[in-house]
Amino acid sequence: MFCTQCGKKIAEEAIFCPNCGHALNRQTVQPTQTTMPIVYVPVYLNISLTKTEPYILRLDEQRCCLLKVGKDLHTRITAQAPDEKGKALAFLAFTRLLDAKPVNELLQDFPGSIDMPTAQIRQLAVLTYYDSDFHRHMAYDRFTLVTDTGRYRGSIDYDTDMAARRPVLQQLLGYRFTFKEIVHSFDD
Repeated sequence: MFCTQCGKKIAEEAIFCPNCGHALNRQTVQPTQTTMPIVYVPVYLNISLTKTEPYILRLDEQRCCLLKVGKDLHTRITAQAPDEKGKALAFLAFTRLLDAKPVNELLQDFPGSIDMPTAQIRQLAVLTYYDSDFHRHMAYDRFTLVTDTGRYRGSIDYDTDMAARRPVLQQLLGYRFTFKEIVHSFDD
């Protein structure tokens, strides 16, 4: 189980969290067995103002992981793709292969990954940009993940089909997930 006050793992029979002292009951404890789906979203995390790194956002009822794919592996995954859309689809296909692996193995396979309890997520916001004619004018949706310990920003390739993932993200995060579509008009 995880304490929803501090997010630390605790014993199933604990009455108080040994880390923060929070009194535990069924409303403040999350069971360790996942009953909800797992979402994998290939993302490009902003490392600096001009540099991004490929990651995979893995989210379930208990844990949120940003699995660090790295440029070398990403290049190998997308090497056979003829264009940018093909690269996005190859990266997406790679994420589907991870479904069968336990999260602890994934964290070992992807060193430098970020791991936290899902309870620490305060907000996950995804923005899609359209021009005034409702055509996507950028190749990526933008996302911001705000947690108790940090803020992560980056982009999601629009071929990732966020529309299919929205209901699951809403189910996992409730009011902490927002999706907005923004229309821009450009003056010539």
